[in-house]
Amino acid sequence: MILRLFIVWRLGLLLVTYLGSKIFTLNLNTGLGSPAPGRNFDFWASWAQWDGGHYFRIASQGYIDERSFAFFPIYPYLIKYTSFIFLGNYVFSGLIISNLAALIFFITFHKLVSNLYSKKTATVATITIMTFPTTFFLGAMYPESLFLLLTTLAFFYYFLQKPQKAAFSISIAALTKFFGIFVVVSIILEQLVSSLKNKLSKKNIIWISLSAMPFLLYLILLFDKFEDPFKFLSVQEYWERKVTLPTTTVGSYLIPMLSLSNRPMNDYFDLLVTIIFFVLLLTSVKKIPFSVWFFSFIVLLIPISSGTLSSMPRYVLSSIGTFIIIAMLLEKSKKLSIFIWLISLTLQTLLAVLFVNGYWVA
Repeated sequence: MILRLFIVWRLGLLLVTYLGSKIFTLNLNTGLGSPAPGRNFDFWASWAQWDGGHYFRIASQGYIDERSFAFFPIYPYLIKYTSFIFLGNYVFSGLIISNLAALIFFITFHKLVSNLYSKKTATVATITIMTFPTTFFLGAMYPESLFLLLTTLAFFYYFLQKPQKAAFSISIAALTKFFGIFVVVSIILEQLVSSLKNKLSKKNIIWISLSAMPFLLYLILLFDKFEDPFKFLSVQEYWERKVTLPTTTVGSYLIPMLSLSNRPMNDYFDLLVTIIFFVLLLTSVKKIPFSVWFFSFIVLLIPISSGTLSSMPRYVLSSIGTFIIIAMLLEKSKKLSIFIWLISLTLQTLLAVLFVNGYWVA
């Protein structure tokens, strides 16, 4: 069933975005796929807009400037070393990796939720995340689908009491996106909390701790090159991100809106999604395993603490626990579920067309 849903979802998005690129105005943003003097619009390359362009350059040219270090290495190098299959076409390589990872993620996520709850909850959760407005990024030249796959695999194997496989997934996830290292923190915290009632699993602690070693090695390499092990954080200033209290970030959006100041539509969407996910998590602490809850919370908290909510509708995709919570609410009413999915999928279609046409979405 998941495979059929995936095929319909992906082919539907490709058809709608292709027609959208023919019907609606293209934004000339100098990015991959965008039309320019002497260059026509490229539909496939348009799936590598914005951050996708950075991953394309890293894959094709390497880390040529310090700003590139904001993007972790696993995804672009995976593109580079598999591109020979596609005769050196980095875009096709990236898109195939992302779409294949997305399919395996949906299957793994369904199995994870089925094991924790029920097949019905798993199906509702999978459809909910598949129809979410920004899930089209899982099919774009972005590392979101690979990261979601790796983190979901980590929790899947952890709950199956297979810490070696969980550790392997975590070690790769932490080099795919910075958030990956917090799977280690989440699981160890859960182990420590559970040890108050049960015997501490030293095997789990050891293997999960060892999974942080590749990330620590990466920090050492950054220190050797820049004398800054957290270069991927310090270069965020190029995108006007800096450490800020999350309440300050939210207030910088909410206060002007309440005073009826003019704000871009993206800001309203960013704030609304952020508030919804935070409220759902904070009011449902005991509904999901603590490790999943903590990870889902921290992947929201960190970007909110950067002074901007830009990209939050994309970042929330990593908050897999929230989608499980939403599924628990939606499975109580079939009509409400269908209504929410239709609204969400309509928004996803609109945002996907805007993205392919060169407009900033998230």
